[in-house]
Amino acid sequence: VLCYDEAHVVRDSQATLELPLNTLLAVVARLQREGIPLMLVVCGLPTLTENLARAKSYSERMFQAEELDRLRSPEDVYAFTLPLETAGRGYEPALAAALASDVRGYPFFIQFFGALLWESTPWPTPLTQDDYARSRPAILAALDRAFFDARFARTSPAERRLLLTIASQGETAALRHVINALGMSNGATQRLMSRLADKGLVYRPERGIVGFAVPLFGEYLRRTAHLEAS
Repeated sequence: VLCYDEAHVVRDSQATLELPLNTLLAVVARLQREGIPLMLVVCGLPTLTENLARAKSYSERMFQAEELDRLRSPEDVYAFTLPLETAGRGYEPALAAALASDVRGYPFFIQFFGALLWESTPWPTPLTQDDYARSRPAILAALDRAFFDARFARTSPAERRLLLTIASQGETAALRHVINALGMSNGATQRLMSRLADKGLVYRPERGIVGFAVPLFGEYLRRTAHLEAS
């Protein structure tokens, strides 16, 4: 079994004739036809599906798709509270609800917020909602440095304008609004979105809508100076 995480970063380029994804799929398909017991498992952000479709027209027949979305209630609360209960550390139910509302079911953020909250409060003091309110600004600042800043730094000025336009509407925006706000043609806007999708920053959750592939990215842009810089 070949297992690849972050597989959305692997994509083909017809312009430069660099076709790593096409080659991987072709080799796996050939070996499977020859009876070799080989399985390929790839995991990544939503742009992975589009990259696979571009690489091989029949790629949807090669895979059994499983959507690993954000945790739903009460899974998000359990992800935070069960480790506390296992470790024997008390907590306020209101704290768990407040943190779950903030992280919006994103598993890594639950781990990140939970770890920093634990470290900010002396053991074995139970964790409270007041502890979270006091620590939240520092947790968000740490998340910016560890997660969001590097992703934003990889974008061009034109791409940043598009990201900030989406952020001004929330975590998703109507494509028509984005085009009008940017004052660009539909084709130019689509090319910008394609580049951002290749970087794993945006995707289209439904027709006519564009959104951030990573939760809380819009909030990050709104609460930092990036929005003012636009």
